[in-house]
Amino acid sequence: MNGTNCLATIILSAHNEEKYLGDSLNSLIKQSEKRWKLWLIIDKSTDNTLEIARRFSLHDFRIKVFESNHGNLGAVLSEYGAKVISPYLIRMDGDDIAYTHRIERQLAFMNMHPEIVVSGTQVRFIDESGQPFAVSSNHINHDDIYNELLTGRGGSIFHPTVIIRTEALHLVGGYRDKYKFGEDLDLYLRLSEVGKLGNINEILLNFRKHSKSSTHGEDISEAMLRRIDTINEHVARVGNRVQLPPVTRLVSQSYSDLLISRFYSSINFGYYKTAIIYFAKILSDFDIFKKLTKGFPSKFANRFTFVYFKNRIKYKI
Repeated sequence: MNGTNCLATIILSAHNEEKYLGDSLNSLIKQSEKRWKLWLIIDKSTDNTLEIARRFSLHDFRIKVFESNHGNLGAVLSEYGAKVISPYLIRMDGDDIAYTHRIERQLAFMNMHPEIVVSGTQVRFIDESGQPFAVSSNHINHDDIYNELLTGRGGSIFHPTVIIRTEALHLVGGYRDKYKFGEDLDLYLRLSEVGKLGNINEILLNFRKHSKSSTHGEDISEAMLRRIDTINEHVARVGNRVQLPPVTRLVSQSYSDLLISRFYSSINFGYYKTAIIYFAKILSDFDIFKKLTKGFPSKFANRFTFVYFKNRIKYKI
């Protein structure tokens, strides 16, 4: 696709995503808006991710495959983001699934709001097997998003959902790979200095959350320091125009807590099949089951156990 017809460049960095990349790419190929190109960067993969990427590129001229040895998303986005010349840059991860109208809706939103330089969407959270367990409720207006960013929450605009005006991206210096974590928070704060932030109040992406994707150990400390440094740098640039709230503390989550939180979340959002699947996982470990039952009355535990055994055949669990 030539530069005059291409409205957006999608940058997708993939590392060992052979299990999910096909679904992710198919969701882009099926987009209602066709005027885009995809830069698919395979970053230090050791599985069949590269072969899958090349196979897709042979069947769709809009897909161009690159190999990288950065091992760092911020470094990949810094290198390739600087080369974008289309009006918009769109982000995507190799294990997420875009809804069919995602790009069309986001382009229309940006055209309707020229003051906004970066925006995202709401998401539906899915687990490794694709089971949904929650939906997001991110703020949609600039002031609320900005104030939340000042607490260190880069997820105020989900990174795999972003669309960025290329002109603004280059104006603020693009992505930076200064630290291992927080390239999204750093970019959003710098973009807030030249324009407005926004979110579309519509679910346009299935956001996959892995049980091992949480930050742990020494990474927690590094990520916290990165947040604080990023916010302090922003405040220094804008002067005394902002009053800082406390930075949200990062907390690691044990596997048992993750199972229990997803069980509760699935019930709250009406994903009852997912709830039963997670209840099965909890039942397989008596210590986790005891931990779960401390959170609600035994009558409810007994009732849900009955519901689980009643429906396990229906859901083929």
